Amino acid sequence: MSMLLQEKLYILCCLHASARDSEGLTKLLPYFNEQLTDAVVVLWPELDDPLALSFLCAYKTVEKLEINENVFVEHMANDQRLICILGAGDENALTERYSALKQYVDGKLPEGQLNWLQKRVILCNNFDPSDANRYSKLWETQQGDENLQRWINCLVKPLTHWNKRTGEKMRISEFSQLERRAMLRLIIDNWVTLDEAALNSELFPVLQNGDNFYQQFVTDFYNSEKFSLDSEANIRLFHAVFAELLQRISDGDNKALFETATLRIVFENSGNLFKYSTCSDLEERVLQKVSPDSRLTDYNVTVSDLLTYCQYLKNDLFPQDYTLKDVYRVAQDDSSAQRYHFITLCEMYLLKTAHPDLHILLQRLDLFNKLNDAGEQGQERRAILMETLIRLEKFDLLESILQDDDVQQLDILKNAFWQFFNNASNAGTREMTKAKTILRILKANSKAKEGDRFKQLTALVDLSEQLSHYSLKLGKQIPFKPSNILDFNDDPLRLFTILLELNPTLYKSLDTVSFPLLSKLLIALALPETQLEDFHTRLMALHVDFSLANNDFTFAYNLVLQLLERGNVSRYWSTVLQVGKYNDPNWVDNEPPTEIIILQLEVLSKLLAVCPAEEIEVVTSQWSGLELELSSRDIVQDQYSLENQSSLSHNFSLKDVSGTVSSLLTGFNR
Repeated sequence: MSMLLQEKLYILCCLHASARDSEGLTKLLPYFNEQLTDAVVVLWPELDDPLALSFLCAYKTVEKLEINENVFVEHMANDQRLICILGAGDENALTERYSALKQYVDGKLPEGQLNWLQKRVILCNNFDPSDANRYSKLWETQQGDENLQRWINCLVKPLTHWNKRTGEKMRISEFSQLERRAMLRLIIDNWVTLDEAALNSELFPVLQNGDNFYQQFVTDFYNSEKFSLDSEANIRLFHAVFAELLQRISDGDNKALFETATLRIVFENSGNLFKYSTCSDLEERVLQKVSPDSRLTDYNVTVSDLLTYCQYLKNDLFPQDYTLKDVYRVAQDDSSAQRYHFITLCEMYLLKTAHPDLHILLQRLDLFNKLNDAGEQGQERRAILMETLIRLEKFDLLESILQDDDVQQLDILKNAFWQFFNNASNAGTREMTKAKTILRILKANSKAKEGDRFKQLTALVDLSEQLSHYSLKLGKQIPFKPSNILDFNDDPLRLFTILLELNPTLYKSLDTVSFPLLSKLLIALALPETQLEDFHTRLMALHVDFSLANNDFTFAYNLVLQLLERGNVSRYWSTVLQVGKYNDPNWVDNEPPTEIIILQLEVLSKLLAVCPAEEIEVVTSQWSGLELELSSRDIVQDQYSLENQSSLSHNFSLKDVSGTVSSLLTGFNR
């Protein structure tokens, strides 16, 4: 084809295009090339029906022909305008006209590797930016053109939606010239109005322009600042974006970048997220969908760690306001801080859970790894859990986690016993009940052959119960507490002194009360059994003293005879002497009855055999005085005989004294 024919064909196409002559242009399609389509695209009136250009869709498929003069003859027939323009013989004029038109068309064409329809859409949009979808009916007929459809879906349609959402009138040419970052910022910066419709119609289509767009978005916009998760709307956006990116990003590096960004968003903003959503939702919709090897390298946290943290939060193992980051901090704390957290965790979990699973606390809380530094794994956690169960009085649960005869747990139980026992104000208090419960648990979890190891604790509990039946105070306004038993370790008999002082009739209950109490007391104070005999003797002497203080000579006399038969009685000679010297202020003329004198002589005679040598003179002197008094009595008309003192008969009876002395008295009264 000669240059002149090309120029004439170009001018002819321009004339047909400006006149909207689709019929004339259709006839010329066999001779079309890209320059001619560009001319039609530029010169066809912008506001004309887009479908009028449908003929251009076939220009590449029609059979191409060689242009000749006959083509122009056919087109110029009866058209004076064309004849004047194309039929003139001045070739220079034609060339000038062609150059002018070509320059105009080229100046109007948008830049870039675009097909004719893309160019036409851009040109019309530049003329009227209010409707970028004007040519939608035409481009919908070109579904087979993947590049065109990609351009429409990833550029034109998103811009159309954005213009409508923001009220702007940005042109396609302007939008397409933006750098990736600027284009994404244009969509995302108005974050408040970025709803799911905007995501689906703007952001997601734009991202599909290529992997570089995804990388740019993840790097600059997919972060914990944009996705603060502080509202239901923001959370919906996050889930929608995550689902889209998860589906679209498959490249190794980009996928790792995306998944790391995802973990960072939920890790740093889970506090906001959990105000509107749950751990289960986070697990199902996000954490379980990312690669198992995903991690936050700066925190050294894996997705597996976050899933574990979620399990802890779901099981109410941490306060309701705890976040994933809070749980992470616990895992990073030192042993003392972890101990504090574990104590708090155990207490909270046990208080708010109807049927707690202690297995979770003992074996599944791997984040408390600092508690296992010393000793067997889990032992410190077990100890803390035991202490918490004791503090919360959940003794049934406590028994369920005990191990047979474990030294550490026995120490914990014993410490608990002492705490409850020392805090008990009396034997009937709640604290004492708890002490008894702990003692029962101790016995149940101790080896049979070592069952005696808790004799002291058992004796303390029993003794506290027995003492509670008597009046007992340590002084004015100072009540006696069970723990005060231990204060008598240096002098156990001091407790009996207080008992006998505050319970006047108790002196008569040596065998039924005092002796059993003494046996318990020595065990409770962990005193050697070898001291029992000596304490028995001292206790008998003490009862003799209190019987005399209560003017019960009969009881004192009988008890002192038993005392005199014990091997170590010499230490208590003064108590025996008091029986021999006893004087009741109620006696007539303050004189002892004759029968009493005889009994006192009997006691003193026995005392002479056991008293210390240096005290014999004192005892002998008392004996002599009584003997002298007895020799002065008129046995027949004895005014001091008990038989003649009916007022004293209730205090003394012959049947209460030894048979030998009774016989002696009977002889005196014949």
